[in-house]
Amino acid sequence: LEVGLRHDGGDAETGAGVDIGGGVAYADPASGLTLDLRARGLVAHEASGFREWGVSGRLGYDPDPSSERGLALSLTTGHGAQATGGADALLGRTTLEWLAANEDTPPGGHLDAQLGYGLPLFGDRFTGTPNLGLGLSDGGARDWRIGWRLVPAGRGDRGFEVNLDAIHRAPARGSGSDVPTGHGVMLRGTVRR
Repeated sequence: LEVGLRHDGGDAETGAGVDIGGGVAYADPASGLTLDLRARGLVAHEASGFREWGVSGRLGYDPDPSSERGLALSLTTGHGAQATGGADALLGRTTLEWLAANEDTPPGGHLDAQLGYGLPLFGDRFTGTPNLGLGLSDGGARDWRIGWRLVPAGRGDRGFEVNLDAIHRAPARGSGSDVPTGHGVMLRGTVRR
């Protein structure tokens, strides 16, 4: 459970407010199942009529959660604004910019599925994980993703991570959406000390 005080400086509304959020997580290492449910909302704000809320859920399956290797599957869904709280939600540019442009309409929902399989690489010193993903949104967009992740093999030795993803975005069939078709490639790297 978390409570936050906020002061919006004019991106969407101006004034102080109180933000409250909470969540429940369940993990069963024997079966490899994890479940995470979260909700967050603005309970009071100086600007009358200013609302912001979000809910999300994640179901994961990893038969060996102690290792990056083997099968991993996740299904994530959400509706509204970012459901996790803290500075990331309160100060996130995406959230504030969206609210400024669409103050009367809450953000729509999304569904994201990810499947990956970790394999030993380079003399068993690293784990490479090819993965596939599909994302659907209320706005009528469909994102197909294919990617590769590389991490050191030891669970305690997560000094870096490299991700390469290719994305194809198109309108969902029969949605009547004006989402433009597009392609993209993203290379991300993370170094931890």
